[in-house]
Amino acid sequence: MTNPHQQPPSGPTPVQQGHVTPPPGYPQGYPVPQQPRQTETTAIVSLVLSVLGTATCGASALAGAIVGRVALRKIRAHPEVLDGEGIAKGGLIVGWIIFGLAALVWVGYAVAIGAAIWMET
Repeated sequence: MTNPHQQPPSGPTPVQQGHVTPPPGYPQGYPVPQQPRQTETTAIVSLVLSVLGTATCGASALAGAIVGRVALRKIRAHPEVLDGEGIAKGGLIVGWIIFGLAALVWVGYAVAIGAAIWMET
């Protein structure tokens, strides 16, 4: 029979099935911390390219949207290792919005130039 006043043994505890097994007399252990997930680099590139689309008349915004889609596929294929889904979605959405607005500006310029040429003739 064990003595209830006896100190539990100290030292390292064995790891079993992802949990630390505490010495006798202590409550159940906490899960072993896992390595943090790495942010997918292409997700960050996607967001940067999309935002730069305002300076490049939408050209890099289209590239940002495409890279964002690639990043989302990578992240969804390896969710236990890769992080950055929100960043990739942001790059995808911002890229398409800026590209769409730039396309409207291009169409507006084309209409204005066409109207100016038509008015001169």
